[in-house]
Amino acid sequence: MTGSPALEPTPTALEAVASDAQVKVVVPPAIDASGAEPLAYEEETAVDESDLVDSLLVDDVRTKAQSTIKTYVIAALAVGMVPAPVFDLAALLAVQLKMVHGLCGIYDKSFSKSSASSIVLSLVGSAIPVAAASTVASFVKLIPGVGSLVGGASLAVLGGALTYAVGQVFVHHFESGGALLDFEPARLRERFRMEFLKGKQVAQEAHDESERPDAHDSPADRAGLAPEPKVAQA
Repeated sequence: MTGSPALEPTPTALEAVASDAQVKVVVPPAIDASGAEPLAYEEETAVDESDLVDSLLVDDVRTKAQSTIKTYVIAALAVGMVPAPVFDLAALLAVQLKMVHGLCGIYDKSFSKSSASSIVLSLVGSAIPVAAASTVASFVKLIPGVGSLVGGASLAVLGGALTYAVGQVFVHHFESGGALLDFEPARLRERFRMEFLKGKQVAQEAHDESERPDAHDSPADRAGLAPEPKVAQA
């Protein structure tokens, strides 16, 4: 006896069952028989997630670098207010070297004090008008009374601007894949001058902020806020 053919459920019956069971149907991407498409979809998703993580890491490093620069700009302002025309210029270099040391730690670059000193002096020395203005401001400090205040404020802003420019040029170099030992000051002098112009405004704003009556901390109080990461000595 021949059995009756199996009954195929009609689309209407399937819809009724799905409706009663409250089944939510998710349609996957079109796939071939080998199932290659889902694999490609998973790989694409993984790449997107990796790009997101890399982007977040870059942003975190950049934020730390900018925070470090800001801290040492404030330190440079404090140094510029010291009423000693010879000491402040030497102290400014020390501040900038500590900043470069901190940036090397953030970008995982080896640090050499002699190399960093040579680079910083070359960059700052390339700005001849700036160096001349700094010298004049230092000697203005020798004038009794108001001379010390005027010279200190002027040199403080210049020192802050120079420190800002040095920091930004090093950040640019490190983010371009460079290291301390392959830094070429001559190639980056134009960028240094551009960053110095920005730095004058940044330093002036920081100086004005520190002079506000409601400012809780002086530049000297805030100069050591950024911790220095450990770096390898070359």
